[in-house]
Amino acid sequence: MNNEEYFDKEVKAKAERHAEVPPQEVWERIREKRKKRFVPFWFSINENKLIFSIALLTVLAGGVIYQNINKQTGNNPIIIDSEKISG
Repeated sequence: MNNEEYFDKEVKAKAERHAEVPPQEVWERIREKRKKRFVPFWFSINENKLIFSIALLTVLAGGVIYQNINKQTGNNPIIIDSEKISG
């Protein structure tokens, strides 16, 4: 076994035995973050999320209105005989 292999083996052995415990301060910050109240994504500060949610709601509302108008007026598509007409 050459020196490089021996060194690699020793470093690997020490790394496997090594365990680091995070300071108590880190655990306190994690607990504080977990205690925060859930806020829906559209109430967050990010402007892009707000624009996306407004656009999505507009498209969904438009689709519902369109479907209701078509049902009320009877504007159903007309299907014509699908035979091929040769000229």
